[in-house]
Amino acid sequence: MLSVAQLLPQSLIILDVDYFRCVNNNYGHLVGDRVLQILAMRLQNHLRSEDTIFRYGGEEFVIILSNTDAVIVRKIADRLRVLIGSQLISIESSLSINITISLGTATLKPTDDAQSQFTITSRSILAAS
Repeated sequence: MLSVAQLLPQSLIILDVDYFRCVNNNYGHLVGDRVLQILAMRLQNHLRSEDTIFRYGGEEFVIILSNTDAVIVRKIADRLRVLIGSQLISIESSLSINITISLGTATLKPTDDAQSQFTITSRSILAAS
């Protein structure tokens, strides 16, 4: 990892769409898939170009933030939580859905490996849910 090699802080956000099963159950999986696509685009549009976002499982996403310390990653996570919760996702002209997300954060220490950082972050999202 470049950040570790340069001794720059690297942080991770794991986020989960709250009650996503209800979206699929109420509107169908095609609508659920579109919600996730729009969510991913919104997240990417509010991150830096060097940040990496990817889908991890059903309705979970992971964001890797280089050169980002623990204080900043918590601010970014909170900003994303408010942003996503405050904007409806328009699927079509007659259907808009409000979703919220829960997020967990962790910052890699020089002694951490990727697995330990992921484990720490996973625990923090469980605490946030």
